[in-house]
Amino acid sequence: VSLDLSQAEGGLDDLKAFVEENEVPFPQYYLDGDSTFAENYGVSSIPTMFAIDKKGIVRSVDAHGTLEGLVRELLAE
Repeated sequence: VSLDLSQAEGGLDDLKAFVEENEVPFPQYYLDGDSTFAENYGVSSIPTMFAIDKKGIVRSVDAHGTLEGLVRELLAE
């Protein structure tokens, strides 16, 4: 989830450049000034990591630091 600058201020271009430069392999959600998504999912700091299972169900909204173990657990299900 990107809470960076608006698209008019170059935020989307910055995000795309960051993703490419750092070879970020997972999807990004760009808000373009709309914080509704972030508020609904409790995103208060960046980075915030979510774990989504094979059925598309959000299993963790606080996966930072525990992602590796959580992914193993979810893949085993």
